Amino acid sequence: MKGFQMSDSMRVASVWVVWTFLAVGAVGWALMVVLKAFCLMDQAAPWVQAIGSVLAVVAAIVIFNADRIEGRKRERRKETVVLQAVSYMAADACSALGYLNDGLRKHFRPITDESPQEIRECVELVDQAVRELSSIDLFQMPDPEVVKTLITLKTILMFCRQAASPLKFHVKKAYELLGIINRKVD
Repeated sequence: MKGFQMSDSMRVASVWVVWTFLAVGAVGWALMVVLKAFCLMDQAAPWVQAIGSVLAVVAAIVIFNADRIEGRKRERRKETVVLQAVSYMAADACSALGYLNDGLRKHFRPITDESPQEIRECVELVDQAVRELSSIDLFQMPDPEVVKTLITLKTILMFCRQAASPLKFHVKKAYELLGIINRKVD
């Protein structure tokens, strides 16, 4: 059977709890000695209540501040994760654009269904990057500069994608998307 193991943070918290109880006990004992010495035991109840109220207000302020600080840390961690994810997506989009550029250096014609498979895969990578960037909720971005950069990157990707394909190809794709079949576009 495995024995009970306590983490270091739990040990520290336990020590603080024990010392707090000892300190409160010492203060309570000292208060009782003072009250007995001055024969004020009959008036002790209002003083204890007043001190308890003040301590409750102080504790509420401390707890509120600790919660606020933790909330800020949580928000910063969330922003960091969002920015890292967006950074990876932007890097993938730039890579896709680089692949398309390399492919177009070898294939100088607009991309059609008859283009080499490698070139069409590059175009599909760019299309996928545009879809991924379009799926990002820009209102969740922590910084307006990030939003501006994402919009610019998406615009560049779409421009390059459109420039790589002839107008006839775009019209054909639009007809396919609209459900118009067997319509000849010249």
